[in-house]
Amino acid sequence: MGELHNEGLHDLYNYFIKANISSEEEINTHAISFLKNKYGEEAADYYTKTKNSYNFINDLPLEIQKEIDLLYQNLDNKNFNNIVEFKLYMTNYETTFITTEDNLKAWEVYNNVFTSSFEYWSEEYPNWENLNSNINSSFFITNSSNGWWGRTWNKIKKHVGVDAGAATSYVVVGLITSGPIGIAAGAGASLGASAASVIKDLF
Repeated sequence: MGELHNEGLHDLYNYFIKANISSEEEINTHAISFLKNKYGEEAADYYTKTKNSYNFINDLPLEIQKEIDLLYQNLDNKNFNNIVEFKLYMTNYETTFITTEDNLKAWEVYNNVFTSSFEYWSEEYPNWENLNSNINSSFFITNSSNGWWGRTWNKIKKHVGVDAGAATSYVVVGLITSGPIGIAAGAGASLGASAASVIKDLF
């Protein structure tokens, strides 16, 4: 799901560039249109909910919420030198609070989308900042004593969390209802939430 999600964010960004966006209203209209056409109503709904400050983490089982809190505490105290070290850490991450098979499946989605989202935003966030001509890009000048990791993590951790939380919420609902869990639809939901989180900060 993570790779498909990143491809979708690339496509959405390019869509914005071609549309020559100049206002928040325009970017919202184009985002919702893109998400509906490519991923369906649910993806557009995740975008709108995020713009309205909906917190998908609250939809998750308590043990997953506790695992997310622990992950963030751990990452706040890390000092990776590069993306390779971060991805290796996430690959080898062992859960502490997850006890059920369904929650473990959901956590695997969270980890996958979280890792992919971080990789995407760590590279592409400055380009998204440029969508708003009224702000100066601040990504590379954020003060941090932890170098690359501290600067990058502090800048995008909120958006990465929204992203992975939305994807996991989508999967959890499917597991609870025994309904189909579409990879493309899940990627659409998460990228919609992720884009909305960033756009909300930039406009």
